Amino acid sequence: MGPQPIGSLFIGDQELTLEPRLVVPFGRRRVLVFHEGRYVHFKVQDEARALATMVAEALALYFVQESSRREELFTVLKVVANAVVGEPEDLLSRALERIDVVTAKAPEKQGAIEKYLIGAARAAGVVLADELLCELAHHLYRALTATATDLSAILEQIDNAETAVYQLTGEPLSLELASCRLTVRQYRGRDEDTLDQLVVMLPGQLVGSFSRYLIASIPSATLICARGEQDLAVILIREEGGRSTSG
Repeated sequence: MGPQPIGSLFIGDQELTLEPRLVVPFGRRRVLVFHEGRYVHFKVQDEARALATMVAEALALYFVQESSRREELFTVLKVVANAVVGEPEDLLSRALERIDVVTAKAPEKQGAIEKYLIGAARAAGVVLADELLCELAHHLYRALTATATDLSAILEQIDNAETAVYQLTGEPLSLELASCRLTVRQYRGRDEDTLDQLVVMLPGQLVGSFSRYLIASIPSATLICARGEQDLAVILIREEGGRSTSG
């Protein structure tokens, strides 16, 4: 016989089988459910989160992607997220959800995240310097704790970058950073519960589309766009190469 159900969960008008981990869409929010032993942890997360949070999350993913130990860091995130496969932004989001739960009662959250990552690396059989994992822990801690008042400081701390913040009005945005001309168009979802998509273009070229954030290679730079509920941060990091993802 297979494992028996461990109970039921009711969210709104939905009846769900209780599992170790559930992500339940609820309007423009998600209910995150973690079941451990005798306890069930709940977290309600807005899809349209604060701009500072989205910027910090995008920068955390950028840090992983640009690391010379990229594959090993993603292996650690997979262990933390309890996922074998997945898109980079989804792995990071799931890892952040898990870390937030397991460090919720820690007196010093960033230190607890560092220890958790070091343990996850050992569990995965990955050899990484503690200093690198501590740097990743810093980025994850910032993504979990950033508030609106932190946005300016986060943007100012990005090396070799041009940054700007724009209001989203529903009309196309034409903007220029470091002689790079971009157009951003906003496309409404089919219903009020669907998050809008933003499409970014260079002259005559589609860069990408996203609902939360975008990391994309463009000539001689990396472009990072992150959206809040009514605003958009655009970051242009001048460098060679880069990788891309969107969420």
